[in-house]
Amino acid sequence: MGRQTEQSRWELSVLRAQPSPLSALLEPATGQIDEEQLAQAEALRGSAVFQESQAWASSDAGAQLHDVCLPTGTPETQHVIFEEVFRPPSLGGGKAAAPDGGRGGAAGGGEGSDGDGLLVVFCHGFQGNQYDLRYFRNRVGIGYPRARLLCCSSVEDNTHAAIATQGGHIAEEVSRYIAGMDDPSSVRRISFIGHSLGTLVIRAAISTACMEPYVSRLHSFISLGGTHLGYTFGNNSILSSAMWVYQRWTKSQSLRQLNLKDAGEPKQGFVHSLAQKSVGLSAFKHVVLVASGQDRYAPFFSARIQIAPAASEESAVGSASIAMAKSLLEPVAQGGSTTVTRLGICEARHGPLSMRDFL
Repeated sequence: MGRQTEQSRWELSVLRAQPSPLSALLEPATGQIDEEQLAQAEALRGSAVFQESQAWASSDAGAQLHDVCLPTGTPETQHVIFEEVFRPPSLGGGKAAAPDGGRGGAAGGGEGSDGDGLLVVFCHGFQGNQYDLRYFRNRVGIGYPRARLLCCSSVEDNTHAAIATQGGHIAEEVSRYIAGMDDPSSVRRISFIGHSLGTLVIRAAISTACMEPYVSRLHSFISLGGTHLGYTFGNNSILSSAMWVYQRWTKSQSLRQLNLKDAGEPKQGFVHSLAQKSVGLSAFKHVVLVASGQDRYAPFFSARIQIAPAASEESAVGSASIAMAKSLLEPVAQGGSTTVTRLGICEARHGPLSMRDFL
């Protein structure tokens, strides 16, 4: 009875903001976006139109991918996604979104929608291993059957090492993988999917001399709960204290760097210097930043690469956080060839979670 004209639960659960120009990426957060998203998600789940909606409509774009990554379930358990897209002028920055949400090229895109010529590299997070992202690997394999998929294993035994060291190992692993192919030139596009610490390791890897021959082939970077601005302005004071104790006990270099404690001043540390690398986010055609206000590990604004409301130039950490956000995003805004998507994920369960729970 008229269901063709009604929105399905899938359509209702993805709340898309009006696309913005790349310059808007640099705007500081004006409020607690994470709390606002959680409140909106709860209100949506309790609404009559959502409760009465069908799970899918036959015309839903991307429904299958959404179903396998974030299952629909019941109205009460439905994940809710907040999507903000920042486009270069050549792709209609600031204009209305395409019917498919503009996601056509994020995973593989471009020539050969079946993944021909595409290499997707997966990099796990702190104390993770090559199997952590296997679910994503399997789904990407279904969506892009001709793509080559590499789950990195070269740093799984030592995620305590310095981020630059781990980045070097990942770069060498990717280089060896390509060199070992029958036709290395067949890899025309390289995309990276990283989780947590792995997102910074990826950024360190692409700036190495080992990866220099492949920079022109970089296509997409999908960051899942990445700590791009370090562990700054998080809302879990207990975790911050526990991490400090754990870092002192294990002598973890990577945790020390993420806490901006590896140098006398935060602006002298590695995470700050990594943000200033000449090869950064602007080398990719698509960047997707996934964050969640329920993530107990990755601070929300660090994962979004956005200046937090509490960040102030008057404090050393705040000043470093602002500088890192600008260093990462200004080349993207000025380059005008990268599409950036910020995704906020709200799971139905209450209380703090982690991106690993979502994975």
